[in-house]
Amino acid sequence: MARKYIISDFFMNRFAPFFLPILICFTVKGQETVSVEKRNSIFIRMDYSITGDNSNARLEDVSFVYETGIADFFKQNSDCQENGQYRFEVLDATTGKIFYSHSFSDLFQEWQLTDEAHTRENTFRNSLRFVSSADSFIVKFFRRDSNLVFREFFSQTIFKSTVIADEVNKHNRFDSVVHDGGDLQHKLELVFVSEGYTAQQKSKFFSDAVRFKQVLFDWEPYASYKDRIRICAVFIESSEEGVDVPSENVWRKTNFNSSFGTFSIERYLSVPDMPAVYKALQGIYFDQLCIMVNSSRYGGGGIYNFYNLFTVDNEKSAFLFIHELGHSLAGLADEYYSSEVNFSEFVRLDLEPVEPNITTLANFDIKWKSFVSDTIPIPTPSLEKYHNVIGVFEGAAYQAKGVYRPSLQCAMKTSECTYFCEVCRKSIEQKLKCYSK
Repeated sequence: MARKYIISDFFMNRFAPFFLPILICFTVKGQETVSVEKRNSIFIRMDYSITGDNSNARLEDVSFVYETGIADFFKQNSDCQENGQYRFEVLDATTGKIFYSHSFSDLFQEWQLTDEAHTRENTFRNSLRFVSSADSFIVKFFRRDSNLVFREFFSQTIFKSTVIADEVNKHNRFDSVVHDGGDLQHKLELVFVSEGYTAQQKSKFFSDAVRFKQVLFDWEPYASYKDRIRICAVFIESSEEGVDVPSENVWRKTNFNSSFGTFSIERYLSVPDMPAVYKALQGIYFDQLCIMVNSSRYGGGGIYNFYNLFTVDNEKSAFLFIHELGHSLAGLADEYYSSEVNFSEFVRLDLEPVEPNITTLANFDIKWKSFVSDTIPIPTPSLEKYHNVIGVFEGAAYQAKGVYRPSLQCAMKTSECTYFCEVCRKSIEQKLKCYSK
């Protein structure tokens, strides 16, 4: 019988900022972190369900397995920003010292902001991976409260001797390094994984992976950090080609059951069962997960330290990949505010949001204030003379009023823009440096 953990008043503030994998590490202030000895370490995957409505949730079906052949490559705690709605920690149960922690968001916390969440419960399946060399360890979950402060809502002690091995199933799985930036330990490890490619389309997938590798390095700041990035492509065949499109009654037998129409947004593409993805990638290390969907339909989705999901054969697929990676890698917010969405307000106007590229001016000093010239008014009018400057322009994160962005144009705002503004570019650079130091 699965153990259940009840979380009352989960995400008390339904207006908590949106976001928008994986394995961003950082040092938690106030507690000592320790290094893991490789010879005694095991790489553990935690699979779980999270179920609830707009204000409550519970964890169910929590399980732990260890993956072989991967712990030696695990990166230890790094100084990275906490841009997610959750934080996850692993502590030595004897000493209380932290082995590992990272911040992330997920599909469930997005769903909680929909109207549907007021009328029924829903369940999402998620996975996390971490390394431990302790004989017993404690896993802890934190979530942001109504003031966007992390509060603990889950804790469990695990004995390493009780964690069973998960067998690697490499049947019909093929992988290849498409860009070798060198030592994995000091590189951002990005993995492309196939979705909706049949056995006969293996060569197409690897060709697509090479194509999107080049797309990545056509953009700054990725081009300047090419030697700090390693890219691996993993092909896993699907029974049928394509992706589910529920609005058209189109259903495809694919590995991860990816689907359009997430939260009634036609272009929003998602994967509902993350343990299936992690199981398929057992034994393969990655920092960022990019799922390439074999379709020409326009759509995608990116969630911070969760995944980057995009279709490969649309005329705007290159932009989709780059834009969604801005979400999944750097925790950047969408800067547009007039497109179709099915969410209630994401941002409380009396609090400073966690995303680095939006502000409510509640605490602008911690955002990009240093980027703004003394001659630029705050807020900044949307006038042509301010087209190429960093300012404070109203309208972002699906809200036309009270939320501001750094630039009139940016890849996080429109597909017509072929660059990131300086603020977004710097945020991405910080993440790249974090992974590759």
